Amino acid sequence: SMIAKCYSSECGSTDDTAQLASKMQLLTSSLKDALMTIKSQNTTTKVLVTGYYQLVPASAKSCDTLIGISDQELLWLRQQDDNLNTAIKSAVTSAKYGRFVQPDFTGHELCTKDSWIQDLQQKTPFHPNKDGQKAIGQAVVTAYTADL
Repeated sequence: SMIAKCYSSECGSTDDTAQLASKMQLLTSSLKDALMTIKSQNTTTKVLVTGYYQLVPASAKSCDTLIGISDQELLWLRQQDDNLNTAIKSAVTSAKYGRFVQPDFTGHELCTKDSWIQDLQQKTPFHPNKDGQKAIGQAVVTAYTADL
C-alpha cells in the first residue's frame, strides 16, 4: 500500500514513517512469538528466516516502471526496506532461535539492467522473478549448509 501511495501521491512523510514503524514493531513481536513457539515444541528444527530483498534502486533515471516516484521517495523506500530487515533480524535475535538470512539483490533491483524483480507489466509486480527466487534459494541453501 505504501508503494501505491508513492505512485498516487507523495510518500515518505513523518506520518508514513510512523505508520510503518508501528507495523514493524507488531511484526517483530509476532515473529519472535512464532519462533519461540517453534523452539518450545521442537528444539532440533533448523529455522531460517529470510529478510526482504532491496526492491528499488537509489535513482530511477530512465525507468518507466518508477515514473512518478522521486529519488527522495526511492531513498525513503530503501530505508524502509532496511528498517524491515532490522525488525526481522531483531525478532530472530530476541527469540534466540533461528538464523536471519539476507538475500543480496545488489545491482539487481527494479529497473536495473539485470533486474531480479518483476515490473508493472509482469504477472506479480515487485516480486522476485525466476533469477530473484533462485538468489533467495541460494542464500537459504548457503545458510543451511554453513552449520553442517
